[in-house]
Amino acid sequence: MPKISKLSARPILDSRGSWTIEVALELTTGARVAASVPQGKSTGTHEVEVVSATRAVKNIEKLILPKLKGADPLRQKAIDDLLIRLDGTPTKSHLGGNTILGVSMACARAAALVCSIPLWQHVRNLSGLKVAQVRGGILYPRLYMNI
Repeated sequence: MPKISKLSARPILDSRGSWTIEVALELTTGARVAASVPQGKSTGTHEVEVVSATRAVKNIEKLILPKLKGADPLRQKAIDDLLIRLDGTPTKSHLGGNTILGVSMACARAAALVCSIPLWQHVRNLSGLKVAQVRGGILYPRLYMNI
């Protein structure tokens, strides 16, 4: 089974012209994936904290890579739990919510690649739903995005 061999990040501009990050993940097979994280604009009381793109890059390369190197990308829950424990704050202020999300998304993309399925199907599989289900008149899981 392929394992995570490299994890890096770089600052990029999002669609609004704000600095954010793109996380690159390489597997032991040499396969590579990337995930970018839009800079959130929400200001609700339950929002996570965002760190600067520069700090996010350092956190990924210095704090997260040593913990995830050799990890199985198919173990999404274990990876996400590790990231949350590594941060250790309720608002994700140590690593940054943007950092955690970028790494989690890159791992999900890598797992989908390993399984040879589209990302949406992998996310559906993670949700535990075998087929789309209707709850309260809403079809789950649902795709949500900003355009």
